[in-house]
Amino acid sequence: MRRSLVFLHAAHAVVPFALLVTTDAWLVRGVAGALLFVSVFAFAHDAMHRVLGLPRWLNELALTLGAVLMGMSGSAARVLHLVHHARPGAPDDVEGRALRVSWLSAALASPASYLALPFVAFARSRAGLRRRQLVEWALVVAFLATSLRMGGAPRAYALICILAQSTVPLWAGRLPHRAPAHLLAFARRLTWTRSPLVLSFVFHDEHHARANGSVFDLGASAS
Repeated sequence: MRRSLVFLHAAHAVVPFALLVTTDAWLVRGVAGALLFVSVFAFAHDAMHRVLGLPRWLNELALTLGAVLMGMSGSAARVLHLVHHARPGAPDDVEGRALRVSWLSAALASPASYLALPFVAFARSRAGLRRRQLVEWALVVAFLATSLRMGGAPRAYALICILAQSTVPLWAGRLPHRAPAHLLAFARRLTWTRSPLVLSFVFHDEHHARANGSVFDLGASAS
């Protein structure tokens, strides 16, 4: 059991959350919101791979809630993510579509990919999972709509979620697989921070080779 991972994920979210809700400076709020999104993303990703060390029912609840807090249905994302792990870059790998086209084409298609994801995942899922996805997407809509109406920090975070999800094929799909050498070299200098963002970027190939570990386990042998 590795329930300590939950607290480790929470620890990485505390500072950006505190900054987000205590500042009015738009730049600080934007950076804090982006870092909070990445922290939630890493948590949901570990839940997606069931490596948090939680009982299965609690892990599934964590996946649902974590994904909703980043504007996504967790069960829908997992359907497509597991295909990406099994057949990266294959014709049925939705997450890998950005690898098969130019950066410009991937950027132009990214917002539509987010809007199409519910339908693509729904079509590939069994009946029980479809019902769960409908509930999760309803929670996503409620979360984003409520946050946008509230204004301030909640609105800023909701906008960051929408922007991040609308560009996820670029920064979470194409970039880790086609990382420029200079950017990868710079990121390697930051692995000592054990930041989920840095680890998942620098050791992306390791994650593909060994997907049964947490994001915090990546690069452990190199540290």
